[in-house]
This record gives sequence, C-alpha cells and structure tokens, in this order.
Amino acid sequence: MNSITDEACCKFKFIINKDARIKIWWDLLTNLFYILAYFVVPYSIAFELPNREDSDYESWHLLEVVLDIVFLCDMLVTFVTDVDADPGAKVTNKTIALNYMSSYFIFDLLSCIPGLITSEQHNGKHWIYWLKMCRYS
Repeated sequence: MNSITDEACCKFKFIINKDARIKIWWDLLTNLFYILAYFVVPYSIAFELPNREDSDYESWHLLEVVLDIVFLCDMLVTFVTDVDADPGAKVTNKTIALNYMSSYFIFDLLSCIPGLITSEQHNGKHWIYWLKMCRYS
C-alpha cells in the first residue's frame, strides 16, 4: 500500500516562464489596459462618475468593470509567473507568491477593491474610489 506524504500531496507546480511567448502577449495586453486606465480612472474621479446615474455612465462603468477584471486576472497570473532568481535557485509557487506579496500585491489589491465594492452601490462611496490611484504606484 502506498502512503502519500504531505509533501507529495501538496505539490502544485504550475509556473509560467516570464519569457514565454504567451506571457509576453499577456504583458502587452495588460500594458494596453494600464494605458487606458491612466485616462479612465482620473477622468472618473475628476468628474465624479461613480455618483452619476445617467445612461452614458453605464458604458463607462462597463469599461471600468472590464479593466478591474483584467487587473484581477493579471494578479492571478503574477502569482504563478517565475521571478528573477539565482540560476541555481529552486523556484516554487511559494517563493513566487511570497515575492509578489512582499512587493506590489497590496497596491494591486487595493486598486481593484473600489471596482468590486462600488459596482452596485455608488452613493457615498466616492472616497473609496480614490484607491484606484494605487494602480499607478
């Protein structure tokens, strides 16, 4: 009878090479979305679009939801993308996650929260929308 150890049971190794073609295309796509967000978010904050209820706002809001979804997906991809390490170092999902959580994770998370919180209720929540500016750090 074979016994499964904790180490063998918990080996989840899905790591994307940072130089892979699909990762390069993903980075290109997310960078285009970042450029779009650099215009959309400040415009929304300046003209208080989260508090508006007209029909023009619906398409604007849809664009912001799509941006937030892409940035959330990028956070997930970053959790499984290898990091620059020593050539002889062993890269694991744990080291990748710890590296990301100790660098830009908090800024990425804070910038996505306003879109999730204010997606349905906008009244009185305009101050939290300013957290989207964390995306520019």
